[in-house]
Amino acid sequence: MNGNMGAPGDGVRMSGDRVAGVSAEVTGRAVAGEGSWAAVPGFRPEAAGAAFIDRGARLEAAVEAMRGRGRRAYDGLSEYAPAVAAQFAALDDVDASSGAAAGRIGVPGGERA
Repeated sequence: MNGNMGAPGDGVRMSGDRVAGVSAEVTGRAVAGEGSWAAVPGFRPEAAGAAFIDRGARLEAAVEAMRGRGRRAYDGLSEYAPAVAAQFAALDDVDASSGAAAGRIGVPGGERA
């Protein structure tokens, strides 16, 4: 992205560096979250006691399902980082085109900020 997005006075500014920073932060949180879920210990059925192996097996399955859902959620979050950057790049392109078009017809403020 070349410029800052937003019309004069609207308070919306997002530089290319800031977009890259947001993208990196999203990626970092995804990696940290996935790592946290990976560190959740499993459950061994025998830990429930010899008389409760069947319940222990159900607990084991529940813990694994919970870990799997958590890891998939953070894995999905990591896919947002490139999408965030791409969306801001697209918005920057639209802003540039719209500003140029408005400037050509003499609309005040049509030029890019």
